[in-house]
Amino acid sequence: MSQMSPDYNQAAAVDVSGIWITRYVGFSAFTILIWDHVKYIWKRPKAPVIYLFFINRYLLPLSFVVNLVAYTLPSWGPKSCENYVRYEGVMTALGIEIVGLMMLIRIYVLYERSLWIAGGVAFILLAETVTNVWLLVNASAVPHWDVANQGPSYQIHSCSMIFGGGHAAAPASAWLPLLYETIVFNLTLYKTLTSLIGCTPGYLLRTIRRDNWKLTVRETLRKLRSGQPGSILRIICRDGLLYYASARVGIQNVVAQFELLITITMMSRITLSLKRNGNSEDAYDSDGIPLSTRKRPRSFSFSPRGGRGRLPDTQFWIPPALSPNYSEPGSGIQTPEAEDALNHTRDILTAELHGQLELQKLSPVADRQLRHVGMNQPCINTLPKLQCICVFCSRAS
Repeated sequence: MSQMSPDYNQAAAVDVSGIWITRYVGFSAFTILIWDHVKYIWKRPKAPVIYLFFINRYLLPLSFVVNLVAYTLPSWGPKSCENYVRYEGVMTALGIEIVGLMMLIRIYVLYERSLWIAGGVAFILLAETVTNVWLLVNASAVPHWDVANQGPSYQIHSCSMIFGGGHAAAPASAWLPLLYETIVFNLTLYKTLTSLIGCTPGYLLRTIRRDNWKLTVRETLRKLRSGQPGSILRIICRDGLLYYASARVGIQNVVAQFELLITITMMSRITLSLKRNGNSEDAYDSDGIPLSTRKRPRSFSFSPRGGRGRLPDTQFWIPPALSPNYSEPGSGIQTPEAEDALNHTRDILTAELHGQLELQKLSPVADRQLRHVGMNQPCINTLPKLQCICVFCSRAS
């Protein structure tokens, strides 16, 4: 067997190196594409929202490839195009309704399974679905120039859908989803803002809550009333009305494709973001309900009201073992490790209590309350927003 020359060996090594580099780059790129799906979706317990995510993320983008082929493939005749447009309309409506259903589930959980709120949102989603189905019955292909009927020297090959029959309700296929998503956004925003009331957020969040969002709303309303051309809401309203009122036949439904894809993208990112934030070990309770959907617990803090200055807030944390909702084991047996942990927790609470009392001495209002109530009372009520210390006494003794 003859040995290869060094030049051949070097060429083979370069070739093999290129093959492996190609493999590494390909697998790395594919990993970047799907790693969050595998980690946060595929490996987690399956729920209805997860199955809707699978359809929304995988089936609908693949189905849109057929739309791209229909836009460019010259071999599709008028009859094939008439049969195809039903597929385009059904897949577009399916994508929008699946996203709407996922939003409905979020609102249902966010508002603690309130049937009134979920029912109102579901009614709008049902009206949107019925409208889309009714319009799809009369859908047809966009007419193009043809040798047989309009006489140019060439045929234009493109296949896309439009709602036929000149229905006045055709714009409802666009403004009903907009209405639905606006209501969902406002409900989510309201729940977010109300959950922040009573907490002790940082300085930046307090500033945003107090000034920035109010200033933004006031500025937007002022621009809308004055009709300034810089208002983005005014531009959207103006261009949207012109689009639905005067757009020519060939582009009346062109934004539906963009609406479908951007909706799929945004809902997929929202789902992945929620799963990523809830990836910690204690993100789910024993019932499998995401804890992020429950009411946010308010942190206890003390801040004296006397004087112009403001003392820094002092957090007071009640551990689960000392909270009123905690139920001790039925056996009553306490291990040395548990006793040490309880003693350590008691020391922490004692230090926190001393700190609170020192802050009380700096407040004239709290000092007057302290003299009025007296120290012989079983519960120290002079500490605002603190739980009754009797709980601590009964649990730690």
